[in-house]
Amino acid sequence: MFVGVMIHVHPSRDIVECHAICDEIEKMMSEKHHVSHVHIHIEPDKKLLIS
Repeated sequence: MFVGVMIHVHPSRDIVECHAICDEIEKMMSEKHHVSHVHIHIEPDKKLLIS
């Protein structure tokens, strides 16, 4: 099974943090849902700057 995911992150997140998030998503999808491939797109979201 292949899954595409788009996640919105705070614009201040660096690439290392974003890769760690992707790794966790891939791990959860594999362990909990037996998904063999996850394509993850990370989108910096300026709306998250508003509190």
